[in-house]
Amino acid sequence: FDIRQWVLITSWNPLAVWFYNNAYVRFSFDDYDAKAASNSFAHLTNYSIAKYASDFDEKRDDTMWECDTDYREWLKEVAQETGSKYEDPWEQKIQPQMK
Repeated sequence: FDIRQWVLITSWNPLAVWFYNNAYVRFSFDDYDAKAASNSFAHLTNYSIAKYASDFDEKRDDTMWECDTDYREWLKEVAQETGSKYEDPWEQKIQPQMK
């Protein structure tokens, strides 16, 4: 998977970076299989590649999650199930490290 995050750099010296809070997570279109190394749908998260998959229209919504909703809620569930010290891993751990 990859996280797509937007930033705007308005000055190099001094450095001024504007961080857009909304981001999204993209997943590969097919599950990874080491025996199918030529399957680009399992190795790449690029929409331009995935749109050529035979079942693209059926699965396309499953390959992208909004970080502020889908991914964030999933992280909270995993944190709660595993006893993590973070109530909101996206806000408390991941997003601050991206800044």
